[in-house]
Amino acid sequence: PDTFDITREPAGQPQMTFGSGIHYCLGAALARAEQQEALPLMARRMKNLRIDGEVTWKPSTVAIFGPEKLPITFDPS
Repeated sequence: PDTFDITREPAGQPQMTFGSGIHYCLGAALARAEQQEALPLMARRMKNLRIDGEVTWKPSTVAIFGPEKLPITFDPS
């Protein structure tokens, strides 16, 4: 539990990101604003950023949507 392992499989239920209802994350708006600023900046710094493989999508549900896998590659600076 104290070791970061990017390859580990999630235990139990999949992550619900910011929750919902009375359990909705108070920091969700700040996190979304940070993402809106950080992701374009990172994309500009990654030279020749491109999709490298097949994009697969999560099954459509009310709460969770988006890519399940989005393989990317870029040229090192």
